[in-house]
Amino acid sequence: MNLFKQIVFALTIMLLLLSACAPAATSEPPTPTLVEFAPSATPAPSLVPVVLGGPQAGSAITWTDGGSLVYVPAGQFSMGADGADNPRHGVNLSAYWIHKTKITNRMYALCVGVGVCEPPSRERGAAVYSDPTYADHPVVGVNWEQASAYCGWVGGRLPTEAEWEKAARGPGAATFPWGEAQPSCSWLNFGGCKGSTSSVVAFPGSASPYGALDMAGNVFEWNYDWYDANYFAASPIQDPPGPDSGQYKSIRGSSFESEAGQISLATRHFGARAYTSADLGFRCVVQQPINFPPFCQASAYQPGAAAPAANNCPAPNAFVSGYGCNVNQGFSSVDMPLGSDYKMLTPKYECVETLTEGILRVTCYGPDNTSGEMTVCDPACGDPTPAANNAAVCDPGYSFDPATRQCVYAPALGQPGPQGCPPGYALDSTGQICRPTPGLDNQCPLGQYFDALFGSCVPANQQVNCNLYGLDNPSLAGTCYLGCPAGFAYDSTSQCCQSPAAGLYPSCQPGFTYDPTYGGCVSGLADVSGAGCTTISVDMLQCGEPYPCGQITSESVCIRNQVYGCTWDDKANVCINKK
Repeated sequence: MNLFKQIVFALTIMLLLLSACAPAATSEPPTPTLVEFAPSATPAPSLVPVVLGGPQAGSAITWTDGGSLVYVPAGQFSMGADGADNPRHGVNLSAYWIHKTKITNRMYALCVGVGVCEPPSRERGAAVYSDPTYADHPVVGVNWEQASAYCGWVGGRLPTEAEWEKAARGPGAATFPWGEAQPSCSWLNFGGCKGSTSSVVAFPGSASPYGALDMAGNVFEWNYDWYDANYFAASPIQDPPGPDSGQYKSIRGSSFESEAGQISLATRHFGARAYTSADLGFRCVVQQPINFPPFCQASAYQPGAAAPAANNCPAPNAFVSGYGCNVNQGFSSVDMPLGSDYKMLTPKYECVETLTEGILRVTCYGPDNTSGEMTVCDPACGDPTPAANNAAVCDPGYSFDPATRQCVYAPALGQPGPQGCPPGYALDSTGQICRPTPGLDNQCPLGQYFDALFGSCVPANQQVNCNLYGLDNPSLAGTCYLGCPAGFAYDSTSQCCQSPAAGLYPSCQPGFTYDPTYGGCVSGLADVSGAGCTTISVDMLQCGEPYPCGQITSESVCIRNQVYGCTWDDKANVCINKK
């Protein structure tokens, strides 16, 4: 017996030594960031025998960040365009879901609000990230690491170049998302059309064959792959993952500054992982959608209602009228109507007022190469007061709270009673189980698509027996739900994801805006702030000697001095001042 113990001990020591000497695993795509909870001890339920049609090309689901995903089925497509770094070749991809739009300021702000994502950097000339006027504009000023972290938070990753190109071109290898017609301002936001970013849903007529919007113009998009000019000459046919390593990350698409000859969807670009720009954003791929629990609170909506063409209390017409250097001190002047209220939000900025031909001019002085923010409001505009009406509508499983003007999750019994199924539910094809149906907004609940063959909403992972949205079944919920997005806590009593603070929940979908008259989301772009205010970007020039970034020899120290314009040039391996 003693000899046996000695042999076991010796073998254990050998295994530990071998595991310690094992080579490090290669890097894998980021895994979803989840807050897990203890599953129920109840055995896994037996599946109800049903037949599904499955999601079709372009099927859409609402997703956990307040956006939508569209479905790209498995299959082959023609990639490339016979260029030096993009030879034409066939690629076969597994099925996946991809964000219908670029990630917006509103969507990204939720990730920042729950403490998972870092705020974007302030880019000169970019729309102000925190201004609700630009909620539906693509978030910019995010580097590759920040974009990748966001995609992990929503249960996915950045798209590979092949996934991005297929979603944009379709199986027929079209030159542009809309086909072969030459680019124009009616198709996309590119060189000279708007001069800055636009709403991600401003061009619905130029959707790709899979329903993805804004795949051309507006802003470029980060991809998952390392960039290699020679990779696609000999890349795998099945699900090419991109090179194992590299110096730069791939960037696809085009921007509001691109010329007509730069719009082709096969064109490749690249940038260092730390690179940020006023015309660079991203979207995510979710290959295996997670069965997320519902959120404990959601915005109401009003089907068929549209945002007013002009806000009842528009923001003042405030704009930057000039900027420059006064000796060695940078300044920027903002003109606004007399009587406007303004507030400089950025520390270390000092402002003075002058009257110029009936206009109030506010001139602010600040540190070189910095960007500030100023709010300008019409004092006659009070806070909008929601109308006392019953027009607001909630998805199945929610009830409207008049006090908060929000939909509160309140699951109902899932078995049909004497009156049939609860409102918003119907018997499925088995005739035994109540399943959620599309709401009055014609959308299925979070993470579900409408399966035409099954005749009901189905989770994107097609786990029909786990279709618990709005139905009270704690033990089954503990078995089916994997966890909540990071930053949220699972409420086992209500079987929903609880926000860490009031107001930190997904809001209206891109293309919809919150209208206090209805107390919910209505169709229309939020072009004007509802409180009679606007946010102005106040930028300072380099008026003194530029910060000596070239003296910095460490990449980490260089990045810490980005506020002074320092950026690390990976190719030259030096720190430079980009401003």
